[in-house]
Amino acid sequence: MRKHLKPSQFVTLGLCVFGFVAVAVALFTKAVPLEFWPLESPQDFVQRITPVIVVTVFMERALEVFISAWRGAGERKRKAAVRQARAYRNAVVTAGVSPNVAEFVRAASDAGGGPEAGPEHREHLAVEAETYKAETQRIALIAGLVFGTIMSAAGVRTLSLFFYPDRIEALREGLGLQWVAFTTVDILVTAAVIAGGADGLHQIINTFLSFFTTAKARFEAANPLNTLAADRD
Repeated sequence: MRKHLKPSQFVTLGLCVFGFVAVAVALFTKAVPLEFWPLESPQDFVQRITPVIVVTVFMERALEVFISAWRGAGERKRKAAVRQARAYRNAVVTAGVSPNVAEFVRAASDAGGGPEAGPEHREHLAVEAETYKAETQRIALIAGLVFGTIMSAAGVRTLSLFFYPDRIEALREGLGLQWVAFTTVDILVTAAVIAGGADGLHQIINTFLSFFTTAKARFEAANPLNTLAADRD
């Protein structure tokens, strides 16, 4: 009997194969390390990544408008059904009387819960609302990845901002496989960053600024004479 791979196993296998292929290509093409483009200050980092921030903010807002127009009504309808069901049940419990099933069904149906939404289906309505919300978030994530990939392919990149441009262009020499590999990775990483939204970029910036400040403080503490000489200059 043939055993089918689970989705997680399939993804793991695919990543392993991709990793082996990447290593083989790097060895075959004699890939050279790229030289990092030094940052002069935290402001330099923010200035380099600003184009990605601007594109991310605009795309996030545009997706929010489209998703809200498409899925917003359905989500509000399901939330209203849950609120109506819970409110009616709470009123019945407070009053200390048995629930009127017919009245409950009618109220839940008016709120969008469907004619089958009796008192015993309150949790079912809640699960349905959460499932619909999760589906909306998944759609938004996929749409963000698609639009992020398109924007990255059009020229908005993240990794390329931190390496010397002439060294990247030099990778085109010969077969150019290393340039293809670097550009592909850059596009995928940029798409993921853009899909993560402005909050994700905000966390990246805060992490870098915190690291930069801490590293500078440690360097000054370890080299007080150099710091004093720099201040005099």
